[in-house]
Amino acid sequence: MQLTEEMIEQIKVDFTKAKTYEDLMGKDGAIKKLIKSSLETMLESELTEHLGYEKYSPAGKNSGNNRNEGFPDAINAVFPKTEIQLCVIHLIRNTLRYIVWKNMKLFMKDLTRICH
Repeated sequence: MQLTEEMIEQIKVDFTKAKTYEDLMGKDGAIKKLIKSSLETMLESELTEHLGYEKYSPAGKNSGNNRNEGFPDAINAVFPKTEIQLCVIHLIRNTLRYIVWKNMKLFMKDLTRICH
């Protein structure tokens, strides 16, 4: 993913304005916007590769392999076993099941440092 000058300026503005945890991690927080933008770009690239044509390209017209289904359907088309998580808290909570119990305390300590 290549960052445009506009994206870099927006990131600078968002991080400069951030004064609280909510400003960084909240609903419209700087980190959330950065992650969202990155994921959308990666998913769009993955979809382009999977379908074999660029967005808005006439090559996809009437091909039966369209982009108009939305991201959840696109994700499931490429990665059928994917769990789609829209909330960071749910994503973290569901990730915990993959951590060995004896490592849980250390993981939670590291996670607490990141989140606070």
